[in-house]
Parts: sequence; C-alpha cells; structure tokens
Amino acid sequence: MYKIQNILGILFIFLLFIPFACADAKVLWKKEVNSNINIRGIDYINMRNKGFEVLVSNPAIINILFDGSLESIKNIQTPSSDGMIYDFTKITDNNFLFASVSTDYVRYMTYTSSLRLIKMNETGVHEWEKVFTYDVNDIYPWHLIETKDNGFLVSGELDEWSNDRLYSFVLKTNKDGEIQWEDIYDDGIYSFIDTIFETSEGDYIIAGGYSTDGDDSNKWIKKLDTEGKEVWMTQDGELDIMNIHDIEQANDQGIIIVARTISNFENPYSAVIKLDYGGNLEWIKKHDLKLYPSIKPLIDGNYVITSEGVSLIKINSTGDIIWKKNISTHGSDTEAYVEVIENNNLLFTKNDYFVFSKTEILKNKTYKSYKDGKVEERILPLVDSRHLWVTKIREIEFKPSFYIFISLLIIISITITYLLLLHKKK
Repeated sequence: MYKIQNILGILFIFLLFIPFACADAKVLWKKEVNSNINIRGIDYINMRNKGFEVLVSNPAIINILFDGSLESIKNIQTPSSDGMIYDFTKITDNNFLFASVSTDYVRYMTYTSSLRLIKMNETGVHEWEKVFTYDVNDIYPWHLIETKDNGFLVSGELDEWSNDRLYSFVLKTNKDGEIQWEDIYDDGIYSFIDTIFETSEGDYIIAGGYSTDGDDSNKWIKKLDTEGKEVWMTQDGELDIMNIHDIEQANDQGIIIVARTISNFENPYSAVIKLDYGGNLEWIKKHDLKLYPSIKPLIDGNYVITSEGVSLIKINSTGDIIWKKNISTHGSDTEAYVEVIENNNLLFTKNDYFVFSKTEILKNKTYKSYKDGKVEERILPLVDSRHLWVTKIREIEFKPSFYIFISLLIIISITITYLLLLHKKK
C-alpha cells in the first residue's frame, strides 16, 4: 500500500507539469526553395488565394503554394539608371517602388548625390520618377515603406564625408512621389536611423540615434504624426541598446521592440522592450540569445520572434518565454522572417548562407583539369550561396478544459485501481 501511495504522489506531481510541457509548435512542412538564384534577403511575406508570396531582395517574387511547393519565380525588372538601388517594395496597385541613388561628379573630391524614387510596373515600364537632391557626398536610403494613405516614407543617412559628418533623414511623399514633409536630424557627429514603422493610426515610429565620439550608444525612439510633428521621444537611458532590429505595434496599441544590448559588448544579449502608448518604458526583458531579426504580435495577445540559433521563440505579454522551436536547416543563419497567417499559424522563412570548401564541392561533383596529360583535381576557391527555406508551423497550445478532463480521468483510474487492490488484500 505504501508503494501505491508513492506512485499516486509521483503521478500527481507529474500532472502539475503537464501544462508547461504542452505548449509547443509543430512543423507542418518545411521546404527548400530551389530557385537557382542566390537569395540576398527576405523583404516580406504576403498571403495569396493559392498560397504565399515571398518578396526577396534580388529583386524577385517567389510564389509558394499552401503545401509548400514552388509555383513560380518572377524576377522584377529594375530601373535602368546607373544609380544604386538601396530598397524597394511592392505597393497596393501591384507596381513597385525603388529607392535609388545617383552621384554626380562636380570636381575633385566633390560630389552631389540625388535620391531617386522610381515607380515601375512588373515589366519594367516607368510610371514616374522623382529626384531629391542634397548637398552631400552620399545618400543611403535604407528604409522604404508604403503608408496607409498610399504615399511613401523613406529614411536613411546623408553622408558628408568631406566634413566627417553623417546626418539622418525622414522623407514623406504622396502617392505620386511629391514631397509632403521632411525631417533632417543633426544630433551629433554621426546620426543614423535603424528602422521605421507605421502604426494602425497612421503615425510613424522612427528608431535611430547619434554619436558624438564615434560610438552609437545614444539611441532614441520617436513617434511622429501624419504631418511629421513629434508626438513623443524616448531616449536611450536605461534601455542600454546597441542596435534596434524590429518594431511592431503591441496588442495594447503600445510599441514592442527587439534589439541588441550593450551590457557585454563582446557577447551582446538580445532584449525585448515594451513601451506604452505614450512612449514610456513598461518593461525590458533580456535573454541569452544573440539576435532577434523580427517580431510579430499574435491574436492571443502574445508575440513570436525569430532568432539566430533558436529559430522561433514565443513570448507572453510581459516578455517571458513560453516556448522555443529550433527549425534546423543547413548552412549558417543570415536572415529570418516570420508572418502570422491563417488560424494563427506561422509561416517562417529562413535565408541560409552556405560556404562550400573544395572538399565539400568535390563530394557532389567532380571538378577535374588536365595538366601534363594527367587528370587532377582542381583547387577551387570558396563558393558562397544562399538558399531560401520556407516552413509552415502550427502552435500546439495548452487547453485547460482538456487538461482537467484528462487529469480527472487519470486520477479516477488510479483511485479505482488502488481501491480494488486494497479490497483484494482484505
């Protein structure tokens, strides 16, 4: 009888831990998109009637069916001008907008740079082109988004390297590329912008910073209204931020941020930061994970984050980890992106970076050359390639009613067994 009581106690303790083990994520399918193109980066994932549309930075659109099979790859015609393309996006009318920069030589060590916004259709026909000229040496328009009023928001840096100065800027245009307002930030020797985001109300969150002595430890997060006027600003202070990776609107209309911290410069931690609607710090949670490229809110009030090493992490509304899911592929992580799709499922894309050595290449293919009439293996340089993996994930959540039912069933079964054994001994 004593042994049976021990078993009952152990089973009861085991039942208490069931809810913590139940929360997990299940991989429905995982596909490598063999696109025969070197994927440079993932810009966004879009739902379609038949599947998913993944925009990559080559630029190209990869269409994937709901079962993960590749439907088509469509390369996007880029502007034929000599300018360098920094960012592009697909817009609501199914055309594309490119942020390009051209530089004109004036005289020795003197240049004038121009920002060009170019709207094109998918066949490469120009709809319009707008030119914005600045009296600086270089322009870096790193960020370009379409806004809710069908206009565009561009941000980046203005480099006056002849005077060792770096400014940051935010430019807002209407749907025809005509300027509506512009802000230029000259906070220190170097001023920069990490990311931009539009809220559900049509306001803009700008995350950036400045340096007066060569480092980038002075960070700020600003909220601008639709006319570019500052609503609030949160300074770095207690945030201890090195790089802000992504910003999203929180489920309570506040701001949720993923960033790297500088508590340990040699091995920086990642942090999830929550600001309220007015930009005040609510909480900050640091985790021993190296990188958080993106974060998305879930309909259950929690959040899902992509991470280097551990591919997906779900956190609750206070930043505590609910579960981690390592979606292993081959190669090294370079970029990951997650999108919430139907039924709160997740579509996870991962851009893996491969470096093949001579030995690894020779495993699969024979590379030979002839020298002095003899066949010998060629010495090959390192070859790099990037592959796109797409994974559909369904979360396995703990359901209290199911847990209670199973627990009662187990307890009743054990109790009946115990009583029968006790009666048999008598």
